[in-house]
Amino acid sequence: LEQTALNEKQKEIKAQSNQGHRSRQQRALDAQRRAEISRLEKQINDAEKRIAEIENEMTNPKVFSDYQLSQKLCTELEETRNNHEKMLEEWLVLCEE
Repeated sequence: LEQTALNEKQKEIKAQSNQGHRSRQQRALDAQRRAEISRLEKQINDAEKRIAEIENEMTNPKVFSDYQLSQKLCTELEETRNNHEKMLEEWLVLCEE
């Protein structure tokens, strides 16, 4: 929701701006967008590291033979992958603007 509001505000300001002249408000929104991209890049990187850690843990015979731990890791892996995918989609939208 927050991202959608930011996108709408940027579109509104762009429509109001004069040929290439960026208002203070537009520059502020651009800075917010860049900050959001940086935040997402860090979170995406963290998620990728965690996915690799979980996959590595799951190859351990002790973990593999422990059904409860294995199920817990599978659930975390699925959730982390889903979050990673959502963040990538959001990042892509921000980068295309």
